[in-house]
Amino acid sequence: MRMHSLSSRSRAVACGTAAVLASVSAVAGSSVTAAAHTNAGVQGSLSVFAVPGTFGIQQLSTGSDGKLWFVTPQSQLGTISTSGQAALTGVVLPHGNVSAVIAGAGPEGVWSYGQNDTAIYSKGSCVLDLVTSDNVVHPVTLPTVAAQSSCGGAAADASGDLWVSLSNQCGSRTCGQRVSFVVEVTPALVVTLYPPPAPGVRAGPVALASDGAIWVLGGYPSQHLGRYTTSGSSTGIQIPTGELTGMLARPDGTFWGWRPILCIGQTSLFCLRVTGFTAGGATRSTYLFPVGINLNGPDQLGVSTDGSLWRAGRERSEPDRFFRMNANGTIDRSAAFPTVGGSLLASDGTLAITGSGAIWSSAQSSSGAEYLVRFQPV
Repeated sequence: MRMHSLSSRSRAVACGTAAVLASVSAVAGSSVTAAAHTNAGVQGSLSVFAVPGTFGIQQLSTGSDGKLWFVTPQSQLGTISTSGQAALTGVVLPHGNVSAVIAGAGPEGVWSYGQNDTAIYSKGSCVLDLVTSDNVVHPVTLPTVAAQSSCGGAAADASGDLWVSLSNQCGSRTCGQRVSFVVEVTPALVVTLYPPPAPGVRAGPVALASDGAIWVLGGYPSQHLGRYTTSGSSTGIQIPTGELTGMLARPDGTFWGWRPILCIGQTSLFCLRVTGFTAGGATRSTYLFPVGINLNGPDQLGVSTDGSLWRAGRERSEPDRFFRMNANGTIDRSAAFPTVGGSLLASDGTLAITGSGAIWSSAQSSSGAEYLVRFQPV
């Protein structure tokens, strides 16, 4: 299972009212006819764009400059124009033996990471690189003590520095010794090591928060946060919740966290248990996000500037659509993804939020043709 989170540099405005039907705008790109299902709860418009060929989009990501990027399963880097046109850049991201993940993008270029695992207990290495605007790939060389480490998560800050959580279950000398770091990499490829969120824990999900700091989650079953800036770090910050496998920051300084659980009434379908929390403070209620997880690909989530959590996918046997969870756990739904040529589109599990407030996901028809679906809340 691969789950990707969007950093707060991918936030965008998204607000809406309930019980209003969504509409479908004209299709851009190649000639495609689309019909929308209209049982919706978020006001807005849906558009669908044909993707040339079949890239098999693995991840969508919005840069700090508003540019929309994607990665294929072969770690090919691509861009998506404001008119929905997807194109490859010709760059293949270094990625080890799994697909590369975009961790941030902006004027400094595109940061990405991948993992080269060679055994069940990982002895591989986290592969980091920066692709600059001239499409040149600049690999990051980690210090020897951190070189044989697994990537736990990554995000870029407002200055364009990359922050990555690293851990090595077998340690630097003997198996059983844990070594964990949080790494800062500048666009000049200068590397600085910081301690993990708490002594002895493995650093995991990474998020850029509204205070401008990078926050890293670590530990099991008791979990802690570490707060990191270029001037130093504060670690051992207790969080009032159990195991979380993902985390995103909200604009008000609080966080969304989640972990997979079996969907209610299902024996084989996994959903997400979502918790709102503050660093060292109170836990808000825990909610079920009833959208099935894509076990064979990405499962991205995004936070809009009103603090809502967004996903794309399917609830039970319903058609695929966009889902929005607000701070009190209420879930609103867009209209269903359109049908194209008589085929209902199914989300790939990707999601990105752009500066215009648009929510994007890639999707496929029953024939395997690939499309981009855009929802513009109003």
